[in-house]
Amino acid sequence: PCHFFMSHNNKDGAKSKSTFAILQIGTFPWQSDDEPTSGSGILHESHHHAINSIDGYRSYSVWPSIKQKNEGLAQNQKEQVRIYEVDKFPRFYAAPKWSLIPQSFIKEYLHNLENLIYDYMLEIESKLEPSNHIALVICHHPFQNCVAMAQVLRRRKQSGLNIPRIAAFVHGSVLKIFQYELDSNNTQYPSKFCEQMSALRLFESKPSNVGNIDVIYSISTDVTNIFTQMFPSFDHKHIIHCTP
Repeated sequence: PCHFFMSHNNKDGAKSKSTFAILQIGTFPWQSDDEPTSGSGILHESHHHAINSIDGYRSYSVWPSIKQKNEGLAQNQKEQVRIYEVDKFPRFYAAPKWSLIPQSFIKEYLHNLENLIYDYMLEIESKLEPSNHIALVICHHPFQNCVAMAQVLRRRKQSGLNIPRIAAFVHGSVLKIFQYELDSNNTQYPSKFCEQMSALRLFESKPSNVGNIDVIYSISTDVTNIFTQMFPSFDHKHIIHCTP
């Protein structure tokens, strides 16, 4: 997936001598002794370490946590990781708990996440090679992290900063909730995801729209089929299957 974007950034085909910097935004914390996580959190951490094992690539990561703190990070993690310290963990993708989360809480959560990401990106880029920038942002799960990231990129554009490409890692659980909301007979799920994503139009393949998603990483053919039904205007050639 990284080389997909590298080919877009180097039109002359020359190999870049700069670090290809990637920022990953997680939905769940990394696994710890006192804070178990989901498969998504484990996947995020594995991707982070795998990318950092490749010469010329560097991964930085953000994830939310109630128990893990930035001050408790090991010295070798402090530059590559930023924990979004929260008092309450929102179960955005846990049905049916999503429908019970107050809109005011969602708004505050995303606003604080946006500010953290914006500041962290500036910090990362201040330590990269001169004129180098974060080239790719990977949002684990396709909705709330993408919403926060889109707003970050709009702020960066206003400030004259580099606009990286965005990839969303699509898991099945969130798409199920989206499907429930589309079902008019299912009154347990009011239209939160659908209303939000329809208004923002983040999955329309229009390069001119800052903050739109450039690529989808799908975990299965079933997930891809559901996603393309929900977002038919998204360029199918920009969907990458991450399973053999």
